[in-house]
Amino acid sequence: MLLSLSLLIGCASGESGGDRTTITIQSTPYPEIANITSNVSAYFEIAGKICQLNVDQDTTLSGQCPDISLGSHSYILKYRLIDTGAILATTEGSVTIEQGKNTEISFPPLVRYPFELVANYNTSAGPVDLTIGDLNNDGIPDVVTANKDSDSISVLLGNSDESLDAADVYQTGPGSVERLYPEHIELGDLNGDGNLDVAVMHSGSENGYSGDVTLFFGNGDGTFQEGDVYFQGGRPVSMALGDLNRDGFDDMVVANSGVGEVRILFGSGDGFLMLADSYLQGFVSDVILGDLNGDGNLDMVAYYSPEITVFMGNGDGTFQTGPTTTVGILSSLVVGDVNGDIHPDLISLIPDSPNVEVFSGNGDGTFQAETLYAAGSSPKSLALGDINGDGYPDIVTDDPEAKAIVVLSGNGDGLFNPARFYEIDNSPVSVAIGDLNGDSGLEIFATIYDSDLVALLLSR
Repeated sequence: MLLSLSLLIGCASGESGGDRTTITIQSTPYPEIANITSNVSAYFEIAGKICQLNVDQDTTLSGQCPDISLGSHSYILKYRLIDTGAILATTEGSVTIEQGKNTEISFPPLVRYPFELVANYNTSAGPVDLTIGDLNNDGIPDVVTANKDSDSISVLLGNSDESLDAADVYQTGPGSVERLYPEHIELGDLNGDGNLDVAVMHSGSENGYSGDVTLFFGNGDGTFQEGDVYFQGGRPVSMALGDLNRDGFDDMVVANSGVGEVRILFGSGDGFLMLADSYLQGFVSDVILGDLNGDGNLDMVAYYSPEITVFMGNGDGTFQTGPTTTVGILSSLVVGDVNGDIHPDLISLIPDSPNVEVFSGNGDGTFQAETLYAAGSSPKSLALGDINGDGYPDIVTDDPEAKAIVVLSGNGDGLFNPARFYEIDNSPVSVAIGDLNGDSGLEIFATIYDSDLVALLLSR
């Protein structure tokens, strides 16, 4: 597509005369735009000036720019949806403008912006965490949020038309002044019936309640029955589910800060969790599960600042104490192979910092020195998955101050591209990803604590 812009050089705006120069832009075609040109506009930004452009059916651009001063300038071309303002694609570079000379710009390929905020959905008061899973066995992911300010969870079932149903709310506590504060949720099949269950972690309240884990057993149709409450006795701060003893039932690990331990509870066919053992002594602030040494058994990663200890799973629900690595101050740990060497890597945030850290795993429970990536002001949560369909894991996080979702696309070699921001007009506090519309592209879901919402960003 070609665009000729007439730029008046050497004269003040509105004056006549002077030498004119023409910038001719050759942009790589963007076929996806051709089908929706009636809802697409383009912006060419250069030297602090914005040239608003029309997009014709053949994706030809046309328009005129304000006066541009001589010299070297950076530029950026953006395609936006007219109705929502969402950015579809962008490319950027620099150009030198000389008086009386024509200039040609040949753009590199456009970088797609693959997400558009399509809807916000109401939850109960104070959603602080969410997770994604197929709760009614229809092949479409559903959403569950933990609502800190109302002692509840909200269940929003997904539909094939790229929407979520209105939330069904289940109380997890009294929801009164003396709240229990549900702060984390996990999905898993704890009773082996083939339906996903919900485990809700209450962190405890100011009135002395020490915290618990409450279970909700799935009926397979998106509804739930409340199960038992498991008191933890020491301010639980993190929880993870997985089949530790390979018996077909998901098990639970809970990090309890007050008593300085990680507790293990086994799932069973009758839905009761059996306390098995505890590990560590000290303030454990995060615990996650993953097969770090490739033996097919889930291992446990426990973080207690400034160190991580990996407990190697034996496949029977017991663990051997593995290596300890000093990593500094971290939060929101996730594991996944981001460099293609089949060894899981560790990705984390730094509290009250703009950075994401990536630690490459060595396959034996140890990690290499971290690589830092800027991701906004102070992200709160992480998700990992291939959201742009190139076969490589990407990092998704949030920027509450910028009211944006942040994406760092992976190259498959353990390195990530600079962060891209998707504004959503609200402050997200947690993120999750899942394929809502069955097109193999992953949607992004985010909780909006201040507004009691779940935001849905649709993959393009």
